[in-house]
Amino acid sequence: MHWLKDNFENLLVSVLTAFMTIALFLQILSRYVFNFSITWTEELSIFGLMWITYFGAAIAVVQRRHIRITILSDFLPDKVRKILDIACNIAFMIFISFVTTGIWSMFKIAMRTHQQAAASGLPRWVPIIGIVFAFVLIVLRLIQDTVKHVREYREMFCQPKKDGDVE
Repeated sequence: MHWLKDNFENLLVSVLTAFMTIALFLQILSRYVFNFSITWTEELSIFGLMWITYFGAAIAVVQRRHIRITILSDFLPDKVRKILDIACNIAFMIFISFVTTGIWSMFKIAMRTHQQAAASGLPRWVPIIGIVFAFVLIVLRLIQDTVKHVREYREMFCQPKKDGDVE
């Protein structure tokens, strides 16, 4: 379970990528070899790509590789940089929370109106709930990362000085 907790996004993105690859290969094979088109492959691949994008953002948070501008922080002392990292995570959490509420509204509308995807007939709420789940996961990963940053800050700057330590 510990492995799954740490690698859920990686597993999901890998499965989605494999599914998309197989579905699109079958579409190409059926179209050019059997002169028959499978209608749902493109649409489900688009939904899969949406999920890969947002779950990939969660992976970026876990690996601390999300997009950031570091030109200012590169010139700051380590202590200030660590505080800035914590503040950026909090700001990112607030932003993602606002976006999640908007996506949740889209989910509720899709549920209430019984919208369906054109080619596959899949209920429109299915791809939307995946995005909501990904955003909630991003917030959880940001919380985990913020806790790590706070621990690192404490280890770096709040340890009592021992006799003989040189500053």
